[in-house]
Amino acid sequence: RRATQVLYKDFFERLTYPKLGDVKIAQIKFSDIALLHYGLRKTPITANRVIASLSTLFSWCERSGFRPRYSNPVQGVERFEEKSKERFLSPRELARLGIALARAERNQSESVYAIAAIRLLMFTGCRRNEILELQWQDISFDKAMLLLSETKTGARPVYLSAPALSVLARLPRLKNNPFVIVGEKDGQHLINLRKPWLRICKVARLRDVRIHDLRHSFAS
Repeated sequence: RRATQVLYKDFFERLTYPKLGDVKIAQIKFSDIALLHYGLRKTPITANRVIASLSTLFSWCERSGFRPRYSNPVQGVERFEEKSKERFLSPRELARLGIALARAERNQSESVYAIAAIRLLMFTGCRRNEILELQWQDISFDKAMLLLSETKTGARPVYLSAPALSVLARLPRLKNNPFVIVGEKDGQHLINLRKPWLRICKVARLRDVRIHDLRHSFAS
């Protein structure tokens, strides 16, 4: 799936390559993987997902002849315990977030598309990649709805509130780019919302809030 590709690419470029990028694939040992995993202990869920993606990679390397059979260095790495973490923004926190987004828009300190993506996540309860990969053809303004064709649960409609419709109506459309949330590369959507999100959270004085928590808050 496209969303999985984006996630694995982020894991590799941001977390794995800086630690193991100079080591040949056949020379990576159990201790290298265990050390990488331990270094991500403050984010146990991410640490476990990184290890899982690497396990898949090394299995492919074995089948392709880049490593001996049954030499997957991930085998035996004990995963961290994962505790479900739900965070709901209070009305005051949502108000501060709204003010921070308005300030960023006024000062042009963030891309209009990054700001719109965060607002759409607040107003629709969609997952991050459902918004980042949204195309104009997926939107029906007449019916006030999105029709998402590729989600974790299959195709599904998302009904749009007046604030969500307003965000979409004000967004500039770029020629030759089918995506609603435009990225830096021609014809592509925004890939990394994390850095703008962290900057917005700092201005809004929000602590320990993930992008996914906007989905929880919408649902509540």
